[in-house]
Amino acid sequence: MRERGGKNNEHDREQERKIERERGRSKYKRERERKTYKERHIYKERHIYRERKREKETRCAERTMGDKGGKEKRSKGKMRD
Repeated sequence: MRERGGKNNEHDREQERKIERERGRSKYKRERERKTYKERHIYKERHIYRERKREKETRCAERTMGDKGGKEKRSKGKMRD
């Protein structure tokens, strides 16, 4: 059994490059495509992060708003008189 990332993997990569060369796509075009995919992925992650942050802020605001009009924050876990 061969180890992962050995000569077989390199051979596969060479075959892939050969096919791409026949299609007329250069190394740089592939890099550019990969980069745009990464950028899209990063943008998506940021978008999700922003949504979660917004949800968290609204939850915190709801938690702090009580009978005191939001002046005093509740402590985590402990209830004070």
